[in-house]
Amino acid sequence: MDTKWKGFNFYNGLKVIIILLMMASVLVIIPSADYIQYYSDQTTDNYNKTFQFENRFNDLLHNVVEYNVILKNEEHIRTSSTNSYIDDEIYQRPSDLEYINEEINNDIEYKLNRLHTIEDHLENNVNFIYYIEDTKTNESFTNIENEDPVDFIKKQDSYVFFNQYKSDNNSNFNYNDDIMRMLKGTDYEVHGAVYKSLRLGDDFFIENAQFNQYMKDYPNIRMILIAASILFLLTFALIIKLIGRDQKGNLIDSSLDRIYNEIQIIFALVAIVFTEVFVNMFYIQDNVSIFSRGSISTYIEVGIYINILLLLLLSFIRQYKNKKLTKNTITYELVKLCFKTKYFRPGIIIIFTAYVFINAVLGVILLATLSQGTIIFLFAFSVFTGFNVIAFIFLLRSLQSLNKIMEVTKQVSYGNFENIVNQDQISLSFRDFYNDIISIKDGMKNAVQEAIKGERLKTELITNVSHDLKTPLTSIINYVDLLKREKLEGENATDYVKVLEEKSARLKQLIDDLLEASKASSGNLNVEFQELDLNELILQAVGECEDKFVDANLEVRVNTLEESIPIFGDSKHMWRIAENILTNAIKYAMPHTRIYIDTRVEQSYGIITMKNVSAQPLDISPEQLTQRFVRGDESRTTEGSGLGLSIAESLTHIQNGKFTIDIDGDLFKVTVYIPLAIEDIM
Repeated sequence: MDTKWKGFNFYNGLKVIIILLMMASVLVIIPSADYIQYYSDQTTDNYNKTFQFENRFNDLLHNVVEYNVILKNEEHIRTSSTNSYIDDEIYQRPSDLEYINEEINNDIEYKLNRLHTIEDHLENNVNFIYYIEDTKTNESFTNIENEDPVDFIKKQDSYVFFNQYKSDNNSNFNYNDDIMRMLKGTDYEVHGAVYKSLRLGDDFFIENAQFNQYMKDYPNIRMILIAASILFLLTFALIIKLIGRDQKGNLIDSSLDRIYNEIQIIFALVAIVFTEVFVNMFYIQDNVSIFSRGSISTYIEVGIYINILLLLLLSFIRQYKNKKLTKNTITYELVKLCFKTKYFRPGIIIIFTAYVFINAVLGVILLATLSQGTIIFLFAFSVFTGFNVIAFIFLLRSLQSLNKIMEVTKQVSYGNFENIVNQDQISLSFRDFYNDIISIKDGMKNAVQEAIKGERLKTELITNVSHDLKTPLTSIINYVDLLKREKLEGENATDYVKVLEEKSARLKQLIDDLLEASKASSGNLNVEFQELDLNELILQAVGECEDKFVDANLEVRVNTLEESIPIFGDSKHMWRIAENILTNAIKYAMPHTRIYIDTRVEQSYGIITMKNVSAQPLDISPEQLTQRFVRGDESRTTEGSGLGLSIAESLTHIQNGKFTIDIDGDLFKVTVYIPLAIEDIM
């Protein structure tokens, strides 16, 4: 037992380890693949030629032109914004002055905010250098101190030049058109670059260091991705093979698989929503990727999503192996319910169609709100979940009602007519059906009561008639005995008395059998249980009937176990059972054949088996042979009352045994099962 338990734990522990390895490989694959995917888009091994560098550099070029050419300072902003709105239209429409003033103020506020934002941005990028000069007024702006700033800037690797006529900025991410628009109609020349040797203090320096580090780590990350992918494929393939089976390969169920698939999907969606909310509450801003491809929070979130879906997929795989994937759904239950009974089909089909339609509409709304923000999505999700929960409760109540009806029906099949469920506990959909079942139950109860009453009256009649017949029969037997003592005259008188004696004795036996059969079938016989030896009983019964077997030209073969077979029964009743089945064989077996009698033990029963070949064709079912007054020979050429097997069967049943008859052509076989004398049975 301990060995099996350890094996069980090891096997299930192995599956848990495989699932954990699969989930861990997912958490490794996501950031690795993210990095590999982005790096595969890069066409250079120099940071100054990467998309990230070009995007940041051109953003700063745009800022410096906008700041020095367009915005300049606060006074210039206020003046230029006011003058841009002063034209002849203002004086033609004095009613618009209030609107114009509001627009001017909004424009000034926007440009001032823009001015301060660009100032902060330029101050935080110490590696970006520029020189802007108005060739007409010789006014210049720069952030470097050098005697010849233009020459110094030109010596940097990332030098670019702008004026209103041309641009030599050839980067992929640029604002050339916007910069050229700002320079149009001016005499400004713009020179910009990034230091060849980057200085500590801004994002250029940090990103360059990260780029060089990732250049070094790229082969390792690629190998990690390959290894994690292989691990995922191996563990996924292995868990698909192992999932849903025990260590012997037998199919098994999981408690999770007993939940309807729609409910599992809802649980998965709830877990995903709560994961998103939780991760957003504790959002981790970091610099795990040089290219800002994601963050630890994002990777964890996506990893959890994928693992939730994997667990859901594993549940579906287990159900598929057990052939329960489609059956373990609310949809299947509703469809089955629609076609299971003619009483509810129209209404249930309408309800089911409405459920599917509403669910589809809510599902579309839910998908549409994914991009509308967390609050709107949560509200839509709550409506979707609430509707399905209500539908599930309705279905659950209906199924509970159906289960109660089935339980009542089951109890009726067992003969229990008193188990009644309160009508209020049955849903409206099944109430009429329940009332029909109750009507059937009441009808069966009345029929059973009438049958019991009839059987009781019949038993009483047989008992009374038997007693009434015994009194005159006793007198006949006594007078026959007296006649035997008298010296009767006549040749045939003695023969007549002998016939009277035989027939009266047979009539007495018939009345005794009839009375015993009546008592046995009604259960009115006393049973005194004691331990008996089945082998000894059979051998003794065969010995008692030995002369009868010889007279009937029958050979008996008895095969008993060497050890005794202790049974728990009534000695008198067991003797009558053995006597009846042996007598039946003597009367109806074909002469010059063998009778085989075996004893054995099977499970908790001691068993007697007797086989013989019938002298007459057995054109009758085994069930009919145990009925009263039914005989195997329809021509009635043999002596017999047709009560022997019926009595044997009844006596077997009152001792908690079983009595069976099998017919194969002319082969007749009777088997008697009597409980063994074991404490658990006693």
